[in-house]
Amino acid sequence: MIWSRLDGSEPAVTRISPFRLRLTIYFTLFLILFVSLVYGWDALLLSVCTDRLSRIDPLVSIETASLSYGVLLLEGIDMPSRGISLEGMLVYWHGGSFSPAADSVLVLGGSVDGSIEGEATEYSSGERQSIPPVSFRGLRAVHPSLGEFIADGHLSGIESGDSVNLLVSCGWGDAIASVYLLEGADSLDVNWFRCLTGEGGLPGLPELLDGYSVAGDLHGMLGDDYAFDGLVQELNGKKARMAFSIRRGPDAPMISLSVELSTMTESLSEAIRTIASADYVSLVPSGTMQVRFEGGDTLDIDVSARLDSLVILSSRLSEDTVTFGASVDFRGTVLHGAGELAVDSGRISIGSADVNFSLQALYGEEEPWLSLRLWADSLAGEDITSSVPEGILGRLEGLRLGGWSSFDLMIELDWAEPDSCDFGVDVDVSRLTVAYSPVSIGLFREGGSRIMHDSWGNSRMLSLIPEDSTFTPFDSLHPSLEGLLRCAEDATFRSHSGFCEYHVRNSIRANIESGAFVRGGSTISMQLARNLLLDRDKNLARKVQEVFLTWRLERYLSKDRILEIYARIVELGPDIFGFQEAAFYYFGADLDRLTTRQVAYLVSILPGPKLYYRFYAQDRIPAYWEDYIDRLLTISSDRGWIEHDSAIAALADSIVFVHPPGLSRSQSPPL
Repeated sequence: MIWSRLDGSEPAVTRISPFRLRLTIYFTLFLILFVSLVYGWDALLLSVCTDRLSRIDPLVSIETASLSYGVLLLEGIDMPSRGISLEGMLVYWHGGSFSPAADSVLVLGGSVDGSIEGEATEYSSGERQSIPPVSFRGLRAVHPSLGEFIADGHLSGIESGDSVNLLVSCGWGDAIASVYLLEGADSLDVNWFRCLTGEGGLPGLPELLDGYSVAGDLHGMLGDDYAFDGLVQELNGKKARMAFSIRRGPDAPMISLSVELSTMTESLSEAIRTIASADYVSLVPSGTMQVRFEGGDTLDIDVSARLDSLVILSSRLSEDTVTFGASVDFRGTVLHGAGELAVDSGRISIGSADVNFSLQALYGEEEPWLSLRLWADSLAGEDITSSVPEGILGRLEGLRLGGWSSFDLMIELDWAEPDSCDFGVDVDVSRLTVAYSPVSIGLFREGGSRIMHDSWGNSRMLSLIPEDSTFTPFDSLHPSLEGLLRCAEDATFRSHSGFCEYHVRNSIRANIESGAFVRGGSTISMQLARNLLLDRDKNLARKVQEVFLTWRLERYLSKDRILEIYARIVELGPDIFGFQEAAFYYFGADLDRLTTRQVAYLVSILPGPKLYYRFYAQDRIPAYWEDYIDRLLTISSDRGWIEHDSAIAALADSIVFVHPPGLSRSQSPPL
């Protein structure tokens, strides 16, 4: 084209070469393409990433994606079919822009809901290999069995043989674990765990395992047919060694525990210390306890345990330190939901003495119930004395028995229905002999003496010789005394051999009903053995000694002699021993000159002379105590233990105290 100049001159003609024209066109097209790539790159990148992740979840969505050399950042990743929601993910890569290769992935927080089950994803071998190692931190996870937790970890890939390393922290505890990805099932190794069980703790376990804090390790196979084995090394903060296994059951997990008791010294010591209210406990345990739980609600227990060098210092057992060895073997079942415990047959051994037992019990929210049977078909006398723990025999230390004995004892306790409580014992000691006893009973047949102590701190030597002026022989006792004593203390005195099932049964019922110890089961013979030959300590050691001494008293003394000694030594007031002294102290007359009501009053205060001394000090007997005395008189008369006419007169009589000569009421000993 030719243009005219303004001045009218003719311009020069400019020609563009074909090469420059093509270059200009190419540059323009490149510029247009570059601008398009810059503004369309994000959309293109999102499309590519979404396509790759859709193989895991077809419903995947990504908010933003940005790329720089070596790093791809994806944000707002949501895979609803898999229950995965990630805040961000960094993909580290290498290679060219059109042929990148991922090195590793770092997940930047998010959550995984394991309760959402998507369809299994099919991968080709090449796709498996294309997934790089993945690391994550602070990932919130929800598992249908484990509950909610926070996990840090590393996934090396999903090829068979690859692994996931986890550091888990949640409300029920912490764990360090590795999962090895295998064909068909995955292997789990929990290198360390610490957890709570029960409410607020590890979910999915049977209720009967609630309330424990445990630490240890486990390994096994994940999957539908899971199986784990492990070791608890710490129980409730104390050292332990409990091997366990967990298997898939048809309805519930099958769980078994095997406890090495040698590692439970601290826990066993604390349990014994609590039961015995002990100040000190030391022991060397051995043996095992096996516990099995298989579906339903039934727990099987198998115990074979031994406690060597057991040392207990407890005032409930003895004033002395008690030392012995014992073992126990039994198999039982616990139905936890119903609160039932059953042991069909077990054995307790103390030293060389073996005793069989069976046990049934109800516990839990309902009122408890217990049925216990103890029996031994043949116990050698030598085994009995050699097996009694050191510190139990007291004054009987050195006792040696011979011959044989047997017993069968049954006790049933029902806290819901105290009247249903029962007790029974069958003892055969006809073949049992005494080779040596440090306490001689024979001297009390026709004589002897004893220093007695009362609740006020007084002590006095009492003669038990019938010819002594201070002693009242049986024939000189008040005619109503024995009948009233039988009514108040021992109804079967004349027929039993020192022990009475009826008394024990009634005392159990009374104590269960009141929820406290309000009534003993001692016979007159047992009370005599206790008062005459033992101290005032109330513990198991004294009861053991009391049983032996009662048997000896009944064997060596007549019933009349037992009763007359008893009537001489019982405490009935401050420095007042026996009914003769009490008769003169309270009523100013000899025992045989008292009215039947006065004798009934003295009998009524036998259980607690210091407690009931207030009646005398206040010179007044409350109406409720007068009613009690009336019941003693009426029952004794109805059973023919006292004369009917005496009872009628006593019911119409009244009590009037007479203070000892020279002692005014204001000078009476303090309560």
